[in-house]
Amino acid sequence: LQDVIISVNLSPSQLVDDRAIELLKNQLEAHKISPNRIELEITETTLITNFKQAKAWIEMAADIGFRVAIDDFGAGYSSLSYLASFNYNTVKLDRSLLDKIDIDTRQQRIVGSLTRMIHSLSVPIVAEGAETEEQFEQLRKLGCDFIQGYVISKPITHEELAIFLQKNR
Repeated sequence: LQDVIISVNLSPSQLVDDRAIELLKNQLEAHKISPNRIELEITETTLITNFKQAKAWIEMAADIGFRVAIDDFGAGYSSLSYLASFNYNTVKLDRSLLDKIDIDTRQQRIVGSLTRMIHSLSVPIVAEGAETEEQFEQLRKLGCDFIQGYVISKPITHEELAIFLQKNR
């Protein structure tokens, strides 16, 4: 299962602590995991807290080889300037943009515009929070590359995940 990427949410305090990056590096070495198999998720609100220091931390993590995702994009503090300020591998659209995507044409237009813009940067998009087949289908039509939410799976333990991945190789 060498192609599985694990996402790790970072808190604002971790994103400005150089010890956190050392801990991550040590864990990679101890478990013999390539850093490009770990995607560090940074929320927009975390970026706002201390952008300059967070940007430096993200650049250090990317230099090590970690993947970086902007999480909860569109959650309320969205700034398009973040999309041009540092390198990242993924943009994850916040569920608040998607909660009525199957019936709300305004949400559909917004998400459609965002997917076209983000794709023009050659970055894949994850839609968070899809709960129904109708939402899944609409997000697929709008160009979301990946979809997460209860329609795919409810939260499961790491043991259940290992079994699922083995069955669905």
